[in-house]
Amino acid sequence: MDSLRQDFASLFSEGVAPDPDTTPWGVRRRRDMVFRESLPNCLARSLHNASELLKPPSFGRLNRLLAAPQREPALPSFAQIAAGLGDLCGPVSANLSACALFDLYARGLYLEPVAGMLAWQAPPFRRTVDLNRKIASKSQREIGWTVTLDRDFEQIVASCARPARGIEHAGGAPTWFAPKVLYAFSELFDAGLAHSFEVVDASGSLVGGGYGVALGRIFVTESWFSLRRGGGEAGLAELNRRLARWGYVLNDVKTRFCDGFEPMSRSAYMQILANNLSGGKHGRWRHG
Repeated sequence: MDSLRQDFASLFSEGVAPDPDTTPWGVRRRRDMVFRESLPNCLARSLHNASELLKPPSFGRLNRLLAAPQREPALPSFAQIAAGLGDLCGPVSANLSACALFDLYARGLYLEPVAGMLAWQAPPFRRTVDLNRKIASKSQREIGWTVTLDRDFEQIVASCARPARGIEHAGGAPTWFAPKVLYAFSELFDAGLAHSFEVVDASGSLVGGGYGVALGRIFVTESWFSLRRGGGEAGLAELNRRLARWGYVLNDVKTRFCDGFEPMSRSAYMQILANNLSGGKHGRWRHG
């Protein structure tokens, strides 16, 4: 009995943290804590939305969103998206669920806030990398970093969404997603359809990370960030190597610039998506 007491006490000794609570209540409580917006973050997001109104592209998209029906707006069909011209944009239902979110991505769309309104987007070109060819980049092991998968999804999506001192975001800016969107991505994570990667140094400190959605044998990298120069990119490169090993054919970073990712037309992307919506690695990604 004494040994049991010592073992139990050791869980809470200095430097040793107890295992995270994986019950539904424990997971929800953690998400509520991580996704809760501070007042400065909420103000920063509001100021960003206001500034977007002054940019001509955002103003045009906003006009299209306001002209569209706002009650349960219907998504365009797969064929309509593939055949559409220009930059396609439309409103997203206010009641965003994991199922609705996955349906949106499986149609070749993705989420983007436009001046505070949540919209689906389908640009004429997206940046992708062909995972069937050799992925050449410096191994994270050469610089003492390790990449893990699905270890801290909530913290990764929250870090991608918000501005913070010392964080370099993909494309130069956070995603600016409101907490309700982070909850929807987390529900996709629970279903084994969204995934995160975390990059840590030899001491275990986080140096970068990112996340995305798996669509059959295609992965859509939603966003990534670096706390140390190149941290997020190193994680993305290792993710590409593992995706290729698992039989994935494409990684899509939407319109964000990243070395090794080349423009692909919407029609070509939609054709590849249609041919590869089945397969892939399901469930939590714990091992390489």
